[in-house]
Amino acid sequence: MVGLAAQAALVGALIVGETGYAVRYAPGVMANVAHNRNIEPRACMVAYTRAVDADMGRLWLWVEGPAGAAECLVVDLPEDVDRAALVRRGILVELDYQSGTRVCGVRWTGNARECPVRVIHQ
Repeated sequence: MVGLAAQAALVGALIVGETGYAVRYAPGVMANVAHNRNIEPRACMVAYTRAVDADMGRLWLWVEGPAGAAECLVVDLPEDVDRAALVRRGILVELDYQSGTRVCGVRWTGNARECPVRVIHQ
């Protein structure tokens, strides 16, 4: 039998996540990306800096930001040439435009430093 402390530690380990920043795609761009990849559009879609091809359309992330949180489907990933710059800037996710408002706030201009996020794999 697993004790309560051990259960709490296990749950805590599962939800630690990563911290970094978010930016956003222009309106409609993420939906076009999903369409081009034959992925059904969802309420929240992201490009994930650490994603690989096999993650697209399959990996769900919980993204928490200053204005709220959303369950987001990975539909894109950065090109290899762009990935290093995103990692250097601490950017974990690129949100679709509408989700950016929900997660980062209605006054968010898209600046990464204005939207710190915690990303949890689901």
